[in-house]
Amino acid sequence: MDVMVLLQHRKLTAEEYGDIGEVNLHEGGEELSTQSFSLQPFMEDKEREEEEGRVDPFILNALVDINLKLNLMLTMLTSEGETSIFAQKPIEVNLSEGGIGFTIGEQVKEGDILELNILLPIFPIAIIRAWGRVMRSTPLSKGNHTVGVEYVKVKEEDQDKIVHYLFKKQRESLRNQKV
Repeated sequence: MDVMVLLQHRKLTAEEYGDIGEVNLHEGGEELSTQSFSLQPFMEDKEREEEEGRVDPFILNALVDINLKLNLMLTMLTSEGETSIFAQKPIEVNLSEGGIGFTIGEQVKEGDILELNILLPIFPIAIIRAWGRVMRSTPLSKGNHTVGVEYVKVKEEDQDKIVHYLFKKQRESLRNQKV
């Protein structure tokens, strides 16, 4: 499905490609989830507090939402000197559970491996970290290429997030067609 996302990509060298088998998908990523925050003070006695009727689930959910948004802002502000996915402009990509197609400003050939960071515009925010093999590369004008990339390493839960996002976009598209 054609969608707009933030995408950061980098072509890997042969040495880096050899090392991706050893890469832990949880390290170095900008993983943003409710587990990334210090919500323990809110969660420790949640069941007991709910039994006594002292915890409003709406307030607890609001606190989780606020923490997610604050963490996102901190991540954006503290990425000094390094190229952050948040500094990218949204681009149109063809996204699927098994791969991604997009236009790239550098020459790549079939078989090259790309490191990908994809920010899906959903809440809570999802940053997908994956590695993919270029399956096709079609030259365009001005040195650009259209590439089709098949994921070779991606977490299963990240693929689930992609599927969830695509279903959401398809539902929106169907609703808009009815109107």
